[in-house]
Amino acid sequence: MGWCDGFSRGGLMGGGRFMFPFLGFFIFIVVAVAVILFVVWLVRRSGHTNVSTGHTAVMDTPLHVAKRRLATGEITVEEFERIRGRLTEQTET
Repeated sequence: MGWCDGFSRGGLMGGGRFMFPFLGFFIFIVVAVAVILFVVWLVRRSGHTNVSTGHTAVMDTPLHVAKRRLATGEITVEEFERIRGRLTEQTET
């Protein structure tokens, strides 16, 4: 009675012996996928960090949003100056 007697008799399970290598591989794949998903979750949860410098990305302040809108052409220079003036008035008071 060898380990492949069940297979040689035509049964794929082999009395449970033939299935174990595939079960081990399946468990390995499940654990590997779980580890990868956990790492991705941790990276997303930690925020946006610049890998080369280690600094956290700047949050979008109203002035940054206005600069971006000016750069993309959504607002004119006059509108940007008006927005910047209002924002500086708010920070001074």
